[in-house]
Formats: sequence, C-alpha cells, structure tokens
Amino acid sequence: SELASCNELARRHGVTKGMYVGQAKQLCPELQVVPYDLEAADRASQELFAIMLLITPRLLPASCDEAYLQLVDAQVDCAKHLARVVEATILHRTNVSVTVGIGDNMFQAKFLRPQPIEAMHGVGASLSQLLREHGVISN
Repeated sequence: SELASCNELARRHGVTKGMYVGQAKQLCPELQVVPYDLEAADRASQELFAIMLLITPRLLPASCDEAYLQLVDAQVDCAKHLARVVEATILHRTNVSVTVGIGDNMFQAKFLRPQPIEAMHGVGASLSQLLREHGVISN
C-alpha cells in the first residue's frame, strides 16, 4: 500500500507521500504506519481551519491539511509569535503537531526551511535520486 502522508521526521529520511510502505521502511526502519480514519481526518481539518480563521479571515485552503493566511500589516510585525500561537493552539485542541511557515509569498512560506528535495512540487523519487547523483542536495 501507499503512504497517504508523512511527517517531517519521515521526510528527513527521504520518505514521501505516495511512496510504497516497503520502500519507506527501507529508508526509515523505525517508521510507524498508522491507519487513518477519514471522518476523524475531516474533523481535524475543520478544526485546523477554524483555528486559523481566528487569526484572519484571509485564508486560502491548499488541501485538507494546508492553508495560507494573509496577515494585515499590524500582524506582520508579530508573525513569528502568531505562528507559535497557531502551532500551540492546534496541538492543544487537536493533538496534531503542525509546522507554520512565514514568508512574503506562499512559495517562501512553504519552502524556506531545511527539507528534502522531494518536498518540492514536481520532484519525485526518480528525479531526486538523479539530482543526488549529481551532487544536488537540499539540507
């Protein structure tokens, strides 16, 4: 079967969503595969968005577990603090650990942090292997 999602720790080992479980366990032997409950995932997604809407109504959902918030000027000055508040609130209310990125645009907010090459849109296992063979690394 294929992985529907993976956390940051698994990604650091080269695991990506859509990867076969056997292949993922070769990269990350300590990987724990958890069955998912679609109804619970939907409830958690709704809770994530509800928490983000407390910060600003300018919310652009990107998927069931990802969204972009546009802050007003007054909020930009405390963006790092707001990010930590969002992370802590989501963890407290849903028991889900999240990562919040900050940037002048959506690309910066998502990608300006250490992460595997596979995390970039359009870079799958084959291309990432080819890039590594040519000495291209991302973290």
